[in-house]
Amino acid sequence: MKNKVKSFTVSLLCVSYILCLFTTMPTSAVTFTATTGSVKVRCGAYSHVFSAKNYGDNFSRALNTALSIAGKKATSSQRATVKISKGNYALDRCLYIYSNTTLNAKGSTFKYPLNFLKNGYDNSASSAKGYSGSENITIVGGVWNMNVSYSNANNTNPKVTHSTFRFGHCKNIKVKDCMFVNNYNCHDIELGAVNNAVITNCTFKNDRDVNKLYTEGGKEAVQIDSAISGAFPYFPSYDYTPSKNITIKNNTFINKFRGVGSHHAVIGNTYNNISVFNNTFKNIAGFSVYAVYWTNSNIYNNTFTDVGAGIDMRSMISGEMVNLRNFNNLSYRSTDYVTKKSSNYVYGNNIKVRTKDNTCTVPFGIRCSGAVFNQYDSYSKINAGKYSIYNINIGFDKNKSKKPNVISGNLTYGVYVYHGDNCNVKYNQIDLQKAQATPYGVVAKGSNNTNISENTIINGNKENSTGIYVGAVDTDYPSTNTLISNNTISNVAFGGISVNNSCDTLISDNEVANTKYGAVNKANVNIEIDSNNLSNCSQYGIYSTYGSTNYKISNNTISSTSTPITVNDIYDPFPIEEKTGSIFSNNLTCSADVTPISIINANLSAEVFGNIRSDGQYAICRIKGEKGMKYQYLLKDMENPKVNVTEDNGIVALDWENSEGVEYYSVNRTVDGYDTTDLALGNINHFEDSDFSKYIQYSDVSYSVAPCISSLNIKLLGLPTVATFRQSII
Repeated sequence: MKNKVKSFTVSLLCVSYILCLFTTMPTSAVTFTATTGSVKVRCGAYSHVFSAKNYGDNFSRALNTALSIAGKKATSSQRATVKISKGNYALDRCLYIYSNTTLNAKGSTFKYPLNFLKNGYDNSASSAKGYSGSENITIVGGVWNMNVSYSNANNTNPKVTHSTFRFGHCKNIKVKDCMFVNNYNCHDIELGAVNNAVITNCTFKNDRDVNKLYTEGGKEAVQIDSAISGAFPYFPSYDYTPSKNITIKNNTFINKFRGVGSHHAVIGNTYNNISVFNNTFKNIAGFSVYAVYWTNSNIYNNTFTDVGAGIDMRSMISGEMVNLRNFNNLSYRSTDYVTKKSSNYVYGNNIKVRTKDNTCTVPFGIRCSGAVFNQYDSYSKINAGKYSIYNINIGFDKNKSKKPNVISGNLTYGVYVYHGDNCNVKYNQIDLQKAQATPYGVVAKGSNNTNISENTIINGNKENSTGIYVGAVDTDYPSTNTLISNNTISNVAFGGISVNNSCDTLISDNEVANTKYGAVNKANVNIEIDSNNLSNCSQYGIYSTYGSTNYKISNNTISSTSTPITVNDIYDPFPIEEKTGSIFSNNLTCSADVTPISIINANLSAEVFGNIRSDGQYAICRIKGEKGMKYQYLLKDMENPKVNVTEDNGIVALDWENSEGVEYYSVNRTVDGYDTTDLALGNINHFEDSDFSKYIQYSDVSYSVAPCISSLNIKLLGLPTVATFRQSII
């Protein structure tokens, strides 16, 4: 009986405890007070409590008075602490914090519709220059909420935009453990002319009316700025001082338009030494990090989930740069040493671009862009021209340690280098599987000295997806001096590697599998495609077109269901100009009924030799041409070939069929009955060696309609080691 009573008593106590919990839980929204609360100031031996009741029952007055007294008593060697009693406070004015002061707001929540807090200048000065306004300011804790009903005058406009915290002309600023919520289309923290700031362990959450912001545009949660009147008002003087030495780490950005960034800048005054690392960005509508005119900066080990785009780095933006020196195009370049000498590093980031409802115009993982002004920029006073972005290193740190960025989602580009100079894209991992449009893994356009190496690009399922693309911007800005090496590209629907309208490109030691084209060489000058492994290409292993010249295709291993190597210049924009190239020492696998090497309509002087089929035999080369073109091929180290020449509607096809490959010959064809003797190969004037006739024997000449040739068998006798072959079709 005692046990039953004890059990009943325990049960009753448990029920009572649970009921107590429910009855003590809040049943209504948080209540804010503007009339109560206290603030304690400590500075050395000084200690005082400032109570709202002593300031007309106005907490905002009490807090501002406490901050003012703290600033006056504190020094750089003896700093003041202002501690707010825990509570929920409705402010009615901006707070001003001064040098050598720490504001401890842990456990408190604040609401105010306008600018919450800014630094005041020392000695009550009305303006400051450089970083001299104030220093050594720390803010710890607090929830800073701007989601309140308010007006700018008479309760009619709830969409006035204000930054939550603003710091200008100051140094040594720290903001930590704060939460910023519900800012309407402005900045949570704005840094203008600030030297040495750390923002850490903060949460930036919810742009009000965020759905409209996706389409209408918005601003960065943390803005890094300069002392420019139009960009950073109400903080004189406007001496164009930039912010520098800024660290943003271990923060969370949720439901914002942008996370961190800058866009206005002063030419010659870069944002130097900016570090953004170990942050989380989630559900960001636009660019998560927007870095305009940053130098010697690092963006690393951040996590981006469901973002419109990842990291955007730019040299400058038309209409948002201030040019104090009135540079013209030439003099700007001559004073551009600041950015040329700097290096930026982007590494170790995990970027997942949102796959649904992405209103970002061009969703990308990482983009670095130079600028081209098509006309004089009257705001920036800069002439038309190209202004590159320099020395962006994507995928490794300043010690050259491999730290890949991992990029996926609905991508247009994984990594995009636009008008870059000396940029490196290495070790990155890019998955194109969830792309909705036509994606590219890595792109370089209009860029110089770009290194794209050791990246892994997979799963480009869309019809025109491409692993690596290098090309020009219009026709004025080709890419030059590009290295594409040791990349692994697989299951990309269209092309593994495509290079268009570029100069001086090396494609080497890449692994490309399961694509339509292994590598595409289009309208390039000086391109080398060497020692690549291109496997299971559904159409061409290497496809060269649009009149590429001075190219070398060598030492590649290629398997293709169609022709492993094809040169087709039917679309050559300059067909009368002779091109040069060489195709040698490639290992080729294809269907038995497919010619391993095909050269079509190419006004070409080329070397073709030493290409081996998978069965160990020399590869057959097929040449097709049109009237009016001249062809010259230098073919080495072959013996006793058999050449079949056939005509089909004015196009001559030359097929070499011999285990030892192709050899030297000349065919001169006349049209409409002119000069039948030109069909005889004994007419030796088309050979560089005037005594070449002794090496040649032909037979079985047939004509479709005399004197047009139908077929011809040629035997070469004891050829020299090197000779020249020309085909002329008149």
